[in-house]
Amino acid sequence: MNAPAVQAKMAEVHARLQEYLRPCAALAPKPLRPEAEFRFSYRLTIASGQVSMSNVELVWSERGSAEVETCLLEKVTAARWSMSEPDGTTTVEDAFRGSELK
Repeated sequence: MNAPAVQAKMAEVHARLQEYLRPCAALAPKPLRPEAEFRFSYRLTIASGQVSMSNVELVWSERGSAEVETCLLEKVTAARWSMSEPDGTTTVEDAFRGSELK
């Protein structure tokens, strides 16, 4: 797969995860600042057309709310969807801003 195709697929993964993570923002004691950032590392696996994440780590968070961070980790770990791509596994680092989680 060429670089633009990989970038497009990773943008799709980011957008899908964004949907899973949005409910976590409501758990924050104060509204998330638009520039607040949450950085993840995870293992992305595609097997038989199903996407899943494992080895999920929140490597950096500005928020400092244990409830929000726990929710984010649980949501990424639980995320599943179909994607018509060849089977494979890769390690991903991704970041979400507060503005993406509203």
